[in-house]
Amino acid sequence: MVSDRIALKDAVDAAQQKFAQFLDDADNSRFYASLVLGDSIERDTNKARDLITKAVDAYDLAGDTPLDVLPEHLSNEQIGQIRQTAYELFINMAESEITLANATGAEDLKKPAERALGWLDKATKIGDPSRALYFRRQRYYQLIGDDTKAEAAKVEANQVQPSTAVDFYLLTEVERVRKNYAAAVDLCQQALIINPDDFWVTNQQGVCHLLNQNAAAAASVFTGCIGKRPKSALTYCIRGAAFARLGQYDEALDDFDRAHELDPELFAIYQNRGFTNYKLGNIDAAIDDTERASELSSKSPAPLINLGIIELERDALPKSLGLFTKALQLDARNARAYLLRGQVYIRLSDPESARKDFEQSIRFDRTVTNVAEC
Repeated sequence: MVSDRIALKDAVDAAQQKFAQFLDDADNSRFYASLVLGDSIERDTNKARDLITKAVDAYDLAGDTPLDVLPEHLSNEQIGQIRQTAYELFINMAESEITLANATGAEDLKKPAERALGWLDKATKIGDPSRALYFRRQRYYQLIGDDTKAEAAKVEANQVQPSTAVDFYLLTEVERVRKNYAAAVDLCQQALIINPDDFWVTNQQGVCHLLNQNAAAAASVFTGCIGKRPKSALTYCIRGAAFARLGQYDEALDDFDRAHELDPELFAIYQNRGFTNYKLGNIDAAIDDTERASELSSKSPAPLINLGIIELERDALPKSLGLFTKALQLDARNARAYLLRGQVYIRLSDPESARKDFEQSIRFDRTVTNVAEC
């Protein structure tokens, strides 16, 4: 019957839309987890976690029997892609527990490590253990203080040889967390030998170049990413950040403008474009963009810090002081805000307040920073 065919077509369309949204949420979670989009580590990590949760919940993948009942109207290849993606997302969620704990100044990492191990257990319910998973398990047991299980995980890791592009990609994440960015770049290259068209391996290689202070190589790699996904606002945004690092502000501005055409509600565009306009001397445009970034992410200290820098350079010391103070109300552990506010106090002839802020800046100094900073 015609009505049955229509109903079937609607069901197939709905299943495909759900699958596409799952992949889109997973994709965006990877961008935010890269920690190079210009917001705070804590906020970008939480955004990534929210997107992972949304993706995982779409197919109830965090349950005891994930994909026990297979989704209807999807091909076997698509179901395999769900499994592979979920496996990676659970590993990323595990690492986010440690990232958040470090970002918020947790003194004891035992409980975050225990939660991280729980996420790895979920990964093994949907995919075979990999070398990357075992290395993470080793690290989390070390944080807990269980050296016996940590050593056992290390032995298991060395017994599993990476063979697929996904295996190598997951290992790049391990090396990136260790800050072995050059090693991560090499692993990306091995993955690309297996699958030259893999967008996320290519993107990861660019991110690792950027973190390794090689913005020129990063920009080149991100150009390749844009060739693979020319309608991805975040891809333009991240290449723009690389151009900004190189001091190529006109090229950066072009990328942020293109990203804005694709997604005008994306915080990272305004935060990064505001920084770029500031560097180009377009102060009014910089303020407009940065204020818009603050509107889109009202709990983020990053736009307030950039606005404070602009006011500081305009000698508007009371206004600058207020902006840095407001940023610290949102993030009381922000070393950069303490450092900048201390500089304001120096210019206001208040050395005692400056000393206290400089001490706090040293106390909360972080080794991981985001790209979009004036």
